Amino acid sequence: MPTKQTVNRSLQTTILAIVAALLLVIANSALWVNRYIFDTDNFTQVATTSLTSESSRNAIASGIVDKVLQDRPLIKNIVDDPATRVISGLLGTTQFSNALNTVVSKLQIVVTSKNQESVVVNLEGIKATVTKLITVVDSNATGDKISQVPDQITIVDKENIPDFYKYGVVFLWLGPIALVGAVVALGYPYFKNGKGKYRHILLVQGLALTVASMLALLVGPLFKPPLLANIEQASARTVTSNLYDAFIATFTAQTQILVWVGLGAVVIATGFYVVPKLRGKK
Repeated sequence: MPTKQTVNRSLQTTILAIVAALLLVIANSALWVNRYIFDTDNFTQVATTSLTSESSRNAIASGIVDKVLQDRPLIKNIVDDPATRVISGLLGTTQFSNALNTVVSKLQIVVTSKNQESVVVNLEGIKATVTKLITVVDSNATGDKISQVPDQITIVDKENIPDFYKYGVVFLWLGPIALVGAVVALGYPYFKNGKGKYRHILLVQGLALTVASMLALLVGPLFKPPLLANIEQASARTVTSNLYDAFIATFTAQTQILVWVGLGAVVIATGFYVVPKLRGKK
């Protein structure tokens, strides 16, 4: 029967393993914030890939058509689909690249600073082409005078942008502290217990890390619905959704490493239990 001291040490090992796992998840999140939010190169790559995807281009194009034809419902019914497709194609050309670079740069500034401004797309590079396209269709269809294409269109309104900055700064400070705390919590049981307990300690730590990491994977997508709920415009909601998915994908990929590390620890610890028993049967 286990002694009281043995039970206490086992409980201590479990508690420290849970604490260490949570601290590692926090450190991992802080690393992700630093790598993909505050790092300009990685942020630009992820955001640009998302904004140039077909879904985002179609959403932005649809927003342009909606804005241009907001007072022309009859014309909109005629030119909506073809105009959206053509404008979406234009958004994928080099004519739009400079405007896109500005959008991505401003988007990172909004996320990583206290400067909360709406993120707009400058349409000057494609304005003439879009105007000609819709005017031609308009003239052939109804002869009604079409309004001019706007110089820019808002894809993320400042009213719908949460204050990421203060949370990002908190994570950057917590990251190193959490990592040091995790190392201490992981290493302490090995110093306090004999070698015969190492496999048990490793097993508990592996299980704790696996569970904590999998919970972190589940938490990421939970912030998406409330974020999108504040956005009324369909095109802006689609663009925001695509951006969120793109960045969460990087968080998922990084957090999966923790899951595999935890599972690896479980497998190794299990091996330390099984191998001696197999040798004893020979």
